[in-house]
Formats: sequence, structure tokens, C-alpha cells
Amino acid sequence: MNKAIKFKNFSDEDFTHKYDGVPYTIKAGETITLPGYLAEHFCHHLVNREMMKGLNDSTMTSMLDENFRKPWVEKCLISEQEVANPMEAEIASLNAVEEAEAPKVPELKPKNKGGRPKKTEII
Repeated sequence: MNKAIKFKNFSDEDFTHKYDGVPYTIKAGETITLPGYLAEHFCHHLVNREMMKGLNDSTMTSMLDENFRKPWVEKCLISEQEVANPMEAEIASLNAVEEAEAPKVPELKPKNKGGRPKKTEII
């Protein structure tokens, strides 16, 4: 069994990060289901980004402390579920990204009402 994890961008700004050269954008406040490895990877980088906002040079080492990071990680990784098919979570995440980024396809409508349409117009 593999795991799928609900990942939440708990911040107030969109989060974009690449995995294997593919950029993923999770909107501010959005929750999506991802394969476990991908959710954990994004969580690491989102937590780093948010922690950097409030840290100074003297407290940078605390970013490595798991207990210090834990509150941010718990806001990011919501729940875990076992999936029988390892591709289930991968397909769900790709579909979510694809739907969010898909351009709107114009609807084709015939110009004349009767008979066979000779031309079409894009509306």
C-alpha cells in the first residue's frame, strides 16, 4: 500500500515549487491530495519559506529542529490515507493541476439556424 496525503497551503500567498522539473502551484489556502512523497517534499519547502519570514541569522539553526518545525508541518500535512494503486494519488494530483491550468475552450455555435451550417463562429 502507498499513501496519499492531503497537503494544505496554509499561507496567505500561492506556493509554487518544482518536482522533477515540473512546476506545481498550490493556491493560498488550497488543499489537494498528493502522493506521499510529493506532499512531504512540498511541505518541507513551504515550511522553509514561511519560517524564513520570521527568522533572523541568530535563529536560523532552529529551522533544522523538528520540534520547532512541527507546528508548521501539522498545518501543512492534513491527513494520510492508504491507496491500493500507487498511481491513484498521482493521477488525482495531475488532474487537479491540469483542471486549474486548463485554458477555456471556446464553444462553437452555428451561424445560421436552418439547414446545414456553412460557417461557425467562436463565442
